Amino acid sequence: MAETYLRGIAEGNTKNFANARLVRNYFERCIDRQATRIVQDENLTEEDLITFVREDMIEGNVVNALGKEEAEKGA
Repeated sequence: MAETYLRGIAEGNTKNFANARLVRNYFERCIDRQATRIVQDENLTEEDLITFVREDMIEGNVVNALGKEEAEKGA
């Protein structure tokens, strides 16, 4: 999932594209989302601390687009 997202961003941005910075910033946002997700979990395991789930890796604008797609399919 992360690879697909980053490839899409890279292909869409050819002018002044900073690949390493983009990947680092994306990874840091994934860590932030993971931390937000697990902070309230009372039964944390080591696996929880080292594993990203789908929601950790999806950017907000992508989540909104996915939500619209799913809503349209259900309508």
